[in-house]
Amino acid sequence: VAELAREIARTAEYYQIQNRTAVVDKVYLIGGGAKLDNLEQHLAAQLGMSVVRPDEFSGVDIHQSLDVQYLRGIAAQMNVAVGLALRGGIG
Repeated sequence: VAELAREIARTAEYYQIQNRTAVVDKVYLIGGGAKLDNLEQHLAAQLGMSVVRPDEFSGVDIHQSLDVQYLRGIAAQMNVAVGLALRGGIG
């Protein structure tokens, strides 16, 4: 986790150097790795900033025929698919 935190910090620092008015004060965890136990808390402590897992299905109507529990379980892996669907499938 320490190595991941260092890389995130380096990336944020580089971004802020390139974009002087930008402020990086939050990290969003997405993908399958976001499901690792206590990753949010460990990264937040090491980075000194907020670390959150977004609600991938916020603003999405889930049809009643779908298994909501299953979808919630794989939500972290659905970011690209949900994002494309919300944009109309245009990549």
